[in-house]
Amino acid sequence: TGKVTQIKLAFRGTHPGCIELRPQFSHGCEFDGRFSISNLHDGRLALYARANLAAHADQRGRFGARHLQVSFSSDTNKFPLWGPFALVSFLDYPLKPSRDDNIYFAAVKPNPIDDGHTVLGLFPVVSNKTGWEQSAAIALSISCDGQHFGNLLPI
Repeated sequence: TGKVTQIKLAFRGTHPGCIELRPQFSHGCEFDGRFSISNLHDGRLALYARANLAAHADQRGRFGARHLQVSFSSDTNKFPLWGPFALVSFLDYPLKPSRDDNIYFAAVKPNPIDDGHTVLGLFPVVSNKTGWEQSAAIALSISCDGQHFGNLLPI
């Protein structure tokens, strides 16, 4: 087996643009969810992390309003430089979700149908959105740029 020759910290909780509104983490992002990383058709990488958008807990101490943020690599070096985080958007989902709307994390990869010119994402979602047969689902969506996705389609 090989030896690790170099380790570099990629992100701190204070990375530019990182969104963490819970007051107990005012020092920076906790990064309390799963990460997903995907190649983009232009050679960059997209890294997806949880964004916690609720600044106040409800009466039971729950925050909710979990969403996603993305950072893009500026190059394809062994240790790429990462740009600021920005919120991920969906055509049919609020960018400022209520406490009861949560996208917990993302699993995003290049779309094999179009040779990776788009990315496909799977998202565990809890939503009070009208038109959904159930309030919790694994949803599928597609993006051309890795940040702006189409509708969330429960599968």
